[in-house]
Amino acid sequence: MSAEKRRFVIRSREIAERAAEFVRNLPVRDRPLEVVVRPHKSKRSLAQNDYYWQLIGEIANFMGDDKRSVSLEMKARFLEPIKVVRLSDGSQAAIYPSTADMTVKELATFCEMIEAFAIRELGFVRMVA
Repeated sequence: MSAEKRRFVIRSREIAERAAEFVRNLPVRDRPLEVVVRPHKSKRSLAQNDYYWQLIGEIANFMGDDKRSVSLEMKARFLEPIKVVRLSDGSQAAIYPSTADMTVKELATFCEMIEAFAIRELGFVRMVA
């Protein structure tokens, strides 16, 4: 039987105590458990994700392309691949990070790079309502 998976974002002494209590009460079994403590990184918000897809959609419409293709192109231009996979024909394909895994700062920077590229290289003009 696997241990319950829990995540604690320690913002107060009370939360730290609850996390410590959770660890103290874990069953000790033959199979070891791992406890990892690291600085918390805020994931991008749903509003920020909506902004990303709105921007990608506007650029896609401007280019006469679809959002998925433009999103993949922008990832290929501005992000480092998280891994490269070999396809059945022997060629390789890069796998890029999902925006769902980006922090607020990472996605903001990515959107800024996309918009600057679209303005500079494509002649894109954003219509602000």
